[in-house]
Amino acid sequence: MENLKTQLKNIGAEMSARRAVIPPKNRPKYDVEAKDYFDNLSAAAEKGDVKRFNQLKDRWADRELMLTIIPHCYLAPPALIRRDNESNEDYINRCYQAHKELK
Repeated sequence: MENLKTQLKNIGAEMSARRAVIPPKNRPKYDVEAKDYFDNLSAAAEKGDVKRFNQLKDRWADRELMLTIIPHCYLAPPALIRRDNESNEDYINRCYQAHKELK
């Protein structure tokens, strides 16, 4: 479990540092998605759920790359983590609501 907490701390530091290279228009979206991923990573670390933690960490690496290299990424709604037992409709509505709040 301590290893997950150490990794979580490092991921948080990397997220903060990485923000500087995100295209300015993508930064608000980056902030929303980074917080969502970090919250979910924290919950997985707290539970000691190594599998979920690693899945989220890998997904975040891919997502972070997209937000870094695609300058118009800000046009699409944030790609939030789907909640347990959340319907497709509720998930999509939550992502679009987060997008509206960015404007």
